[in-house]
Formats: sequence, C-alpha cells, structure tokens
Amino acid sequence: REIRRDRVTVRRARPSDVPQLAALVCDWATEERLLPRCAAQIALALDDYVVAVDPRGRVLACAAVREYSPSLAELVSVATAREAHGRGLGRLVVAAA
Repeated sequence: REIRRDRVTVRRARPSDVPQLAALVCDWATEERLLPRCAAQIALALDDYVVAVDPRGRVLACAAVREYSPSLAELVSVATAREAHGRGLGRLVVAAA
C-alpha cells in the first residue's frame, strides 16, 4: 500500500531502489550513526524496507524492520537524506515499516 503526502510517496522498496538505499545508509554509516549495509545485504532484506520517494523516484528516506520472532523485531536502517530533513519523512517510513 502506498501513502502519498506532499509530493512524496511512501512504499515498499523495489530492487531498483537498492543502489540509492545503499548510498543513503552508507552516508550515515560513515559518521557512525548507522550500521553499514552494503547493496547485497540490502537486496537480500529488501522485503523489510520501506522508502519515501519524490516524484522522480529519488529515495529520500528509508526504514526496515528485521523480525526475529513473532514477539521480537528490530527497526534498522532508519535514514533520511540530508536535504529532506525536517519534513517528517523519517516518521512516515517508520510508521509504514
């Protein structure tokens, strides 16, 4: 299910999003604010990811939920592109995840 708000669409991640997801996560990982994840790791867990994209398909934010058991899950790779900060996109992807 897609959510649209202010020209941004929140949806499940697609294989074509993997390079942008990896770049977004790695950008924050270089500052040690996120754990690094390479494109291959993201691709393997793609079903866990939700993204917020602009009308051109550019990934502005992401979040993933890694489920370990029916009663235990972890929110991972929550990131927002620097130029998109302050727009509530992190909150949207977390809620959608």
